[in-house]
Amino acid sequence: MLDKIKALQKEIDNIVASSKEEVEELRIKYISKKGLIGQLFNDFKTVPAEQKKEVGQAINTL
Repeated sequence: MLDKIKALQKEIDNIVASSKEEVEELRIKYISKKGLIGQLFNDFKTVPAEQKKEVGQAINTL
């Protein structure tokens, strides 16, 4: 899961939006309830207890 978070962070770091429409599309893709980051929070429920702190911090940083 940490690899998935790091890959998503790298992808987000390279994004450049040039219009309001692109910003809205990115917001929906990443931040919306059904977006990629929302999915990470849903997947967080299945993370083993000993990894929750590290994974939780990585998601929150993202």
